[in-house]
Amino acid sequence: MIYLYNEYNTAKWEVVKKNDHFFRLQLIDSPVFGINIRADEDIQEDSFKQNALNATNDVYNANLLLALPTSVRFDNRSLRPSIRKADDKYNSDIYVVSYDITSGDRIINALTKKAFVYDYLYDYDKGQLHVIFSLNNRQDNTFMELIFMDKAGKNVIMRHFMNQTKYQNKPCMISKSMSLDNSIKRGERGYINPTDYAKGSTEFTIRKYVPLRPTKLVITQTDAEIETAKTLIHDNFHFDPSTLEIVSMEGKEENLREEMRKFVYDQSLSCVTFFVSDHDKEDLKKNKEAKDDLLENKFGKLFTNVLALCNDGWIIRVK
Repeated sequence: MIYLYNEYNTAKWEVVKKNDHFFRLQLIDSPVFGINIRADEDIQEDSFKQNALNATNDVYNANLLLALPTSVRFDNRSLRPSIRKADDKYNSDIYVVSYDITSGDRIINALTKKAFVYDYLYDYDKGQLHVIFSLNNRQDNTFMELIFMDKAGKNVIMRHFMNQTKYQNKPCMISKSMSLDNSIKRGERGYINPTDYAKGSTEFTIRKYVPLRPTKLVITQTDAEIETAKTLIHDNFHFDPSTLEIVSMEGKEENLREEMRKFVYDQSLSCVTFFVSDHDKEDLKKNKEAKDDLLENKFGKLFTNVLALCNDGWIIRVK
């Protein structure tokens, strides 16, 4: 299912037909932000509930936009998410949430439990904050929580989004505030952590979810490593390696930057997986120098998302 939650006093979202294969749920004022929805015999234009798109001034309940089981899939060329119809047992409810920050509230912290953020738009100057995410509804007490500080710096406000499956079987928002002039002590009812992790900035990074699986492009350092990478991918991810582009950079070191740029600009690939044959997962996670080498010396920074396939078959996120 897809739910919309809109705190603003005007409608923010629309569903448009992108082509024969996809609809797009997008911001009315900024269509570049949104998410594609796969069209099929069950998902057609009249499947979307217009009352959810028109709903405004919500402070508690989310509105049901699509009453079908859904899941999120990722394009292996870009790791861009899209929504598709799913079987009931694989349903993952999607939430599209618009927070009204026109009064000057700014994010100072973000907390999640089994929440997967796919994209967000935070523009403090324009008073915009929109987040697209899902909650694991097969576990209890899953949530996405944002903590704000008001413009005057005198109050912190918590917005806690959760799915009340255990009680009402519907998602809702819980909000509360705490005065910094008369703050509640940690551990007492109503306490909100006032630590400003944005350090006074009106910018804040909410970590997006990226699936840890091989991308379309896999880079090895030597020709001999190609077969090893293929075996690891087949055995650990049950992928057919022939569907991926697994290439070696051996002999191309002098023109490595240009070779990597070709993947980005000529083939429109915005994500890459490097095979790191001399590191296992635990080693690479702690090895900042090795990760910096992939981004700087191997030119991974040219890509939007960078993953690393380790010699034990695990994949970690580098960027």
